[in-house]
Amino acid sequence: MPIATHRSSRKRPSAVEPPVATRTAKKRPAAHASHLGPGKRDLLSKRPAATEEAPAPPEESMQEGFVPLLVSADGSRYTGELHNGKFHSHGELTLPSGYVCSGTFECGQPSGRCTLYDPFKETLLSGWYTDGKLNSPATKVNARTGRLVFRGRYEHDKPVGMAEVFDEYNGRVIGFVDGNGSLSGDDIVYIFPDGRTALAGTFVDGEFQSGRYGRLRVPLELPPPPPPQPP
Repeated sequence: MPIATHRSSRKRPSAVEPPVATRTAKKRPAAHASHLGPGKRDLLSKRPAATEEAPAPPEESMQEGFVPLLVSADGSRYTGELHNGKFHSHGELTLPSGYVCSGTFECGQPSGRCTLYDPFKETLLSGWYTDGKLNSPATKVNARTGRLVFRGRYEHDKPVGMAEVFDEYNGRVIGFVDGNGSLSGDDIVYIFPDGRTALAGTFVDGEFQSGRYGRLRVPLELPPPPPPQPP
């Protein structure tokens, strides 16, 4: 016997997935100094801003006052006072060749009492400078022993007039220098260390060529002894 079927008017509920618990995303706090450890907090506080630049030193600081070391484009080194960007007052200038000028400067040039060290002859030449040139009576000594080597006068950095050149035995050549600043001529005299015995005649650049012996009536004053050397 056929069975009558009955269809319900209610719809069968569809398979619904269970609701998923949603999680609200919280914003991560910014890295403020209060959220960091002690060490990181210090680093962050010292960190400059991206646009911050270190201030340039004032221009006047390189133009005036004492400088411990100033190196020029040619390799010269200067230690001392500056005025308007030039060597001024007391200072020491070392040239690339090894010569060293120490003393007073004015407008970038030696002016006043200065001493020039010659690295090749190991001597110290002292005198008064004007406009960067030696123009005065001057003395030259051995830089290591202090022994007197030269005594005379300079003009425009050259010996002029009467000059004395001393050897290591305290003998000396005396005479007028020529145009090249050397003791050359026929009226040059070498005085022996005793201050009395003389050899007069022709010399070339301080070297005896020919002449005769003689004796001075009054002995010359001996040159001052060199200063004692430190032990």
